Order: sequence, then C-alpha cells, then structure tokens
Amino acid sequence: MTFDSAQSRSLLADEADVRFVPEVAPRAFGALLRNVLPALRLLFELRPRAVYSTGAGIALAFLPFAFLVRARAIYFESATRTHGPSVTGRLLALAPWIHLRTRYRSWSSRRWLYAGSAFDAWEPVQRDSAPTPVRQVVVSLGTQPAYPFVSLVRRLQEITPDGVEIRWQLGGGFAESDRPSGARDFVPAAELREWMRSADVVVAHAGVGSALTVLDSGHVPVLVPRNADDGEHIDDHQTLLARELAARGLAITSPSHELSWDDIVRATRVMPRDRVPRGLAAGSTAA
Repeated sequence: MTFDSAQSRSLLADEADVRFVPEVAPRAFGALLRNVLPALRLLFELRPRAVYSTGAGIALAFLPFAFLVRARAIYFESATRTHGPSVTGRLLALAPWIHLRTRYRSWSSRRWLYAGSAFDAWEPVQRDSAPTPVRQVVVSLGTQPAYPFVSLVRRLQEITPDGVEIRWQLGGGFAESDRPSGARDFVPAAELREWMRSADVVVAHAGVGSALTVLDSGHVPVLVPRNADDGEHIDDHQTLLARELAARGLAITSPSHELSWDDIVRATRVMPRDRVPRGLAAGSTAA
C-alpha cells in the first residue's frame, strides 16, 4: 500500500499486489484522515499477520489500527532521523502495541529497538587509480514537486565547467524559467540507475532512497541537503542524514550555496565497497 506516483509505479512494477491511497503531504494531518477508511478496509480484507511501515502519513493511517485484526504493527523510523524520532514516530510511540525500530544505536531504548541500517552495507575505499576528468554528472532531486530544489540547480549551473554534460531529474514543481534545458521531472527507476552507473559523479538531495540508489550504483554521492529556511522542505532532517553519511565517508556534502566544483571532483576519488554479500544488509529505502 503506497501513494500513487510515477516513482511508486516504476519501483513496484513487478509486484503482484499493489494498492494506492491518496497522497498525504508532510504533516498534513487533516488529509491523513482520508486514508483511514481505505486502511481499515484493506486490513479487514487481507487480515495480515504483520504490518510494516517507515512513515510518514501512511504509517499513521495503518499501524494504530493493525491490532483490530490481531496483526503485529512494526514501525521503522527513517534513517534521516539520526538523533531521535520524527513527529510520526513520537505519535506512534503513544500506542503501546506498536513495535518501534530505530536505525541508530545512539538513541535506541527499551521502546525503540536498534534494527541496523541499510548504510551499514557499505564502507568507503580510495580508488586505486587517479580519477578520470569529470565529463558527465547526474543530478537526482527525488520526487517532491511541492519543494523544488531551485537553489541547487542554480548553483550547479554556476560552477559546472563548459563541456560537462548534466543529466537532470528534477522531481517536478519547477517554473519554466528555472528548468535547465533537457531536464526531466521523473526518470523511471531502471533508467535512472543506468544514468548513475554511466556517470562520473552523482549529485543528489539528501534523501534516504536517493543516497542508497547512488551507493548501489557504485558512486559516493555528493549530497546537498534541502534547507527548511528556504522553503525546500518541512525541516532540516536531510542535513542530519548528509552529516551522518559524510562521517561514515559515504558522501561528500555541502549546502547548496557553498557547493564547489572541488566537491564534485572529490567524490570521484572514493567509492563504496560492499561490507556484506548483497541482500544480507538490513534496512529500507524510504525517501
């Protein structure tokens, strides 16, 4: 069960049973009520043994009511929440029958059990050979048309040397005057992965799904967090994730207005290496 979007349809194209509910904007708790009835209908139709969610609004529609069909309700807090739970997590914690999981041992507790992180699957290694000159950059800005990341697009246009090709996946919401030539709002998941694999560098907003996709493509990303003060998101949780991955050596990060071409080049000097065989790492890809 998820929101209906081009991204969700692309990612779940091979799944046998996918149900869609109206999308809930971040912290739009009034709109959340629209999904309670569809959630109840699905719970009683399927009567699942367990219900898992990483949030945000969709978790509040499903998990509190899972006990009505005797299903185990498990909430995995987003990996962006490096210092404590989100508003969704704090609300769900009020229901004692919901099982809570965190990605960070530092704020785990008897209520919030540590469950590991998908980012534990990688470690940074220096490339053996000198990096080739940057000739192609992929920019991936998620799929949030309500929050166009205009400041990053403008900064990249300012600092990118002539002769470097940029492939843009903007996520929507851009005025025509702010759209780079050839930019696309949405790129299907398989095609975007191919873009990233063939690129020299990938620049992305600091979302969990974007970061995981870049690492899986063999690159350490340049992560640029959205700034809430500039209206680019509801809060600064992307800054927390960017700092966490930079501390692990799994990202180069910078605010959009300070991003330099040297940051782009530095990302070519390191690569992610699998710590464990593919498929054994714990985690989720919530964005």
